[in-house]
Amino acid sequence: MLAGTGAKTLVAVSLVTQRSPAVRGNAAAAHRIRRQQALRSGQKRISNGSAKPAELLLVQAAMSTPAWPLQRMRSVWACPRDRTWPLQLRDGAKSADQTAFYCPRCGGYYNVRDGIADFWLSTESGAALIEHERQMRERYLLPHLGRRQRFEHRVELDAVLDALRCTPEDRVLDAGCGVGAITRPLIERGASVVGVDFSGARLRYLQERLSPTQRERVLLAVADINHLPLVSPQFTRIVCTQVMQHLPAPELRQKFLKEVYALLSPGGRLVLTVYADTPATRRQGVAAEGFHETGIFYHRFQREELAQYFGQFRLLSLRGLVCQVPGSYRTLPWLGRAGRHLERWLEKRKPVSDEYAQVWMVLAERPAETPH
Repeated sequence: MLAGTGAKTLVAVSLVTQRSPAVRGNAAAAHRIRRQQALRSGQKRISNGSAKPAELLLVQAAMSTPAWPLQRMRSVWACPRDRTWPLQLRDGAKSADQTAFYCPRCGGYYNVRDGIADFWLSTESGAALIEHERQMRERYLLPHLGRRQRFEHRVELDAVLDALRCTPEDRVLDAGCGVGAITRPLIERGASVVGVDFSGARLRYLQERLSPTQRERVLLAVADINHLPLVSPQFTRIVCTQVMQHLPAPELRQKFLKEVYALLSPGGRLVLTVYADTPATRRQGVAAEGFHETGIFYHRFQREELAQYFGQFRLLSLRGLVCQVPGSYRTLPWLGRAGRHLERWLEKRKPVSDEYAQVWMVLAERPAETPH
């Protein structure tokens, strides 16, 4: 009887021990340690581009599953100067509200405030123009949009989302995400999103309008799109809407697309929009290059000029959006959904879009790697 009681006691103690929060906490700590060791072992191979598939999966998994915020951030962000990954955390950091990342290679510190990392580096070429635009975007978060401007934004949004074809399995980079016009619809579709913009004020505006559940599927950082704090390749989709037109030099645009190509997984899609330079815009007296009233630089692209930037990609389509055919400027916005359908019909007529488009949309992909 005593032996039986002792056996039951041992079983009871064992069950209690298995369910003990302390034991579960130790198991979770051990799991975090093993994960950190795996991240450290892949640092050098990620940096020089020779990472094993399992190491890249660590980054991908960190984006797609909720985790301790700092650990999840550390699994994704890299030093924008030399691509060192993973970054070290400042001693004593326990939350993503107020901390810093440290690069052991270059010695750089990158602050984190309210879960938004700051990796901003000044651009070598055109620094004054880009800094001016950055200050203007910080000051004016949401410009006033009339009926026509809202219509054009909706037309572009619908076209971009349709071209991306995102699923809950996709990992998306929104380069130049601003206040989240594209980011939020992507999150609502279940995708995991990394949003990068040079305006911290805009990122905070975006973050404040996300629900706690939505915040689990997004990481935000202040960064220059020519110095992205990311390791490659890890994204199945990359989107960039009306950003490249503000880069003031061809070499900056080429460098940006080179970084995008490196970050895109083989077979992954890029959707990009820019200002169009067409016969209609020239008849309207709009300069191909110049400055807005706010002093922000812009460049309008001719169709052939834009296509030349995508030599390393497989170009799937390059078509015009927002076709301002005679008589449509005021009419289509008043028609609501019917106006948007008519706009899409016009866009599919290449002679019409080549003549009247205000915006180009590029759909390209990184070619899938062929086995040797």
